[in-house]
Amino acid sequence: MKYLSPLTVARLRRLRKRMLRFRSPHGLAGPHRSRLAGLGQEFSQHRQYNDGDDIRFVDWKAFARRDRLYIKEFEEEKSLRVWILLDASASMGFRGSAAPLSKWEHSCRIAMGLAYLLSLQGDYCGLCAFSEGVRARTEPAATLSSLTAIDEALASLSPSGRASLPDALPLAMSGCERAGAFILLSDLLDESENFAAAAASIKRRGSGAALFHVADREEIELPYSGRTLFSELEGGSTFECEPETLRGEYASIMKERLHLCQSACHASSVAYFPTFTDLPPESALENAVGVLSGRLA
Repeated sequence: MKYLSPLTVARLRRLRKRMLRFRSPHGLAGPHRSRLAGLGQEFSQHRQYNDGDDIRFVDWKAFARRDRLYIKEFEEEKSLRVWILLDASASMGFRGSAAPLSKWEHSCRIAMGLAYLLSLQGDYCGLCAFSEGVRARTEPAATLSSLTAIDEALASLSPSGRASLPDALPLAMSGCERAGAFILLSDLLDESENFAAAAASIKRRGSGAALFHVADREEIELPYSGRTLFSELEGGSTFECEPETLRGEYASIMKERLHLCQSACHASSVAYFPTFTDLPPESALENAVGVLSGRLA
């Protein structure tokens, strides 16, 4: 697979005990379990018998020891349907001089890593790549062939077009039926007030939501010197300036923007993970899995 190498698979397998965990509409998904009397695969606990309980699940050995009726409860694993929403707009194609990968290539590797981790725990993972419209969609599944389908869909795309998140996300999510959780990967190059609405929308549609905010450090730090011509990736307009004269103000604006994005996610209960393209995509996955496991366990 283009975006899931054997080396990455070996690294991700070590994360198996810290799998992504989202709350599903019917209990806890993936390695999380819902406790039901008499159902499931693994014994959980006893509880005292109540009128109307099915006597098939009475623990008669416990009755003999304690002279009381107890019901056996088991834990039932529930699979989750997760949709990965991937920004495929033109700005995602940017790659700074110090980055080994563009934002798009970096995001594709994170998306495939997420899909692989979810499939390991028996959850269903689908992909929707979008810009001005839906560019590619694979239906949720938990098989090797579904991973291949996601990888092939990503390999067939190149970033292009615009993506206004408040407009693009509802369109992308409209075909994501029975979703338990959404994971958005985007550079968030949209107005901050628009992003606040977008963050709220992905949380409303799913019981769990997470955002990987993908950025290149050159976009944050503006490290250029001398007379430089900048081109807008999604509009085509150009702007020439000396970056040294703007760097301080620009850095303050970008810092505030990152804070606004993080605050919008926090307000909407969307897990927020900034990730930079000069770091390995697997590092972003390791950090995210650890945090999500702790928060949602």
